[in-house]
Amino acid sequence: MIEGVENENSKRFSWKNEIKEFISAAIWAVILAFIIKTFIFQLTVVPSGSMIPTILPNDRVVVLKFWYKINPLERGQIVVFDPPIDSSYPFIKRVIGLPGDTVEIKNNSVYINGKPLKETYLPKYTKTVPHEKGTLFKVPKDSIFVMGDNRQGSYDSRDWGFVPLKNIKGRAVLTYWPLNRVKVLR
Repeated sequence: MIEGVENENSKRFSWKNEIKEFISAAIWAVILAFIIKTFIFQLTVVPSGSMIPTILPNDRVVVLKFWYKINPLERGQIVVFDPPIDSSYPFIKRVIGLPGDTVEIKNNSVYINGKPLKETYLPKYTKTVPHEKGTLFKVPKDSIFVMGDNRQGSYDSRDWGFVPLKNIKGRAVLTYWPLNRVKVLR
């Protein structure tokens, strides 16, 4: 072929290559999206008010799925999990008790292993009261104890018990919608 001159064969050849490249890029994009959504993070809408004032109903949050697998869970982290009760959607709550902890609710406060829990993420005069299951909880070695920040309006471990570690989907790290509520979750 003479340089600068195109013929019908070179057009067809180029067109076929473009289609092959597009299909290849689309396949790789789908594979990458699947890997990211399955193993790295997910975007979740919070349907309830159990985490008010930290997270409001219909806020959207980024959940890092791998976080708790490479870093140990810590008290105060916000996690998304499949609840140990019948539910059609995952729950979002704050980690209060870790495996082996004794959680006690008394004097409108939470005590961990006999010491008051400093909950700087709650409004100053928040009162924590016991619910259905009582005031003293011994967290099993394969579970955590969780509560919502909206202590008067949260259906949580005080009602239905512990969350098995295997039920944890990931750690909520950021609200991204609505835009006026974008923030890192602590």
